[in-house]
Amino acid sequence: MRYFFHLRFAEALVRDSSGERVHESELLDMAVGNARELLRSNKISVRSWLGMSYEIADHRGALVLSVPFTKALDVALE
Repeated sequence: MRYFFHLRFAEALVRDSSGERVHESELLDMAVGNARELLRSNKISVRSWLGMSYEIADHRGALVLSVPFTKALDVALE
């Protein structure tokens, strides 16, 4: 199934228009992995990512899972 990894920061929502084909059981790992990549890239400041999360929606637009970037904190501090 196709899922969309929208990026939430406070009131702003950056929509994922293409989505990813992934099994529902892999959603959490994929979101945490994507967050870790963003954190390692230093494209966003620590202050910013503390308030960020992925809001994962299915093909109908229904929210399936919300994953705060703090889930990736352990790796970001290495």
